[in-house]
Amino acid sequence: MRRLSPAEPLVMLATIALWLVLAMLTGALVGSACSVFLHLLFASEGACTARPGRCWPRCCRRPGWPTACCCTTAIG
Repeated sequence: MRRLSPAEPLVMLATIALWLVLAMLTGALVGSACSVFLHLLFASEGACTARPGRCWPRCCRRPGWPTACCCTTAIG
């Protein structure tokens, strides 16, 4: 069995460290994007419940929405 060159374990360690850094950056980016999305989702939910007359009719006009729409009771 041949012996490893002295540089080979260092290259393997550097490769593992590089993948670890790339994984951390990807996780931070995805986590930040999810956090911003959820923040905007919660902010828009509060705006729609405060003004049901403006948001619910748009919701009911979407294709595939059930005919017994909840906005008829919320507005009327």
